[in-house]
Amino acid sequence: MIKSKSGLFGLSGFLIGILFTAITVWFVNKLSARTVQRLCTPDRKQCAVLERWDSFDLNFRVKLNGRILYTTPDFMPDDTTPYRETLIWDDSGRFLLLEIAGHRFYGYNTIEGKRLTDEELLAVKVTPLTLWQYGYGGDWPGIGKAKRE
Repeated sequence: MIKSKSGLFGLSGFLIGILFTAITVWFVNKLSARTVQRLCTPDRKQCAVLERWDSFDLNFRVKLNGRILYTTPDFMPDDTTPYRETLIWDDSGRFLLLEIAGHRFYGYNTIEGKRLTDEELLAVKVTPLTLWQYGYGGDWPGIGKAKRE
């Protein structure tokens, strides 16, 4: 009885196909952006999105109303480092800020359509949110229910 090679080749071809698909999915996931935050002004006229790009390097991208405003220089990707990246609007909704590791990293003037200088970035006033503004229905540890002040 002669054994057909197509059965063996068919199985190896199938396994190669599965391996190729797995590698492709891994690369697409590693090289694509992940939305970290979406934040609109109180009047909802402007909406910003913060994306995180994890690949060979780590980068953050700021978009405003769908338009790319800024991409950070490279950070060293490290799963043990909390980057604490966040977007913040100033009280007027005029300035959009990017903070990384608790420090202001980038700022944009939405009225003038330009990047803030370092001096302007550090001078922007932002009022911290009170806990009730988060709308959490449970008890905050050590505080209890947040009450409107």
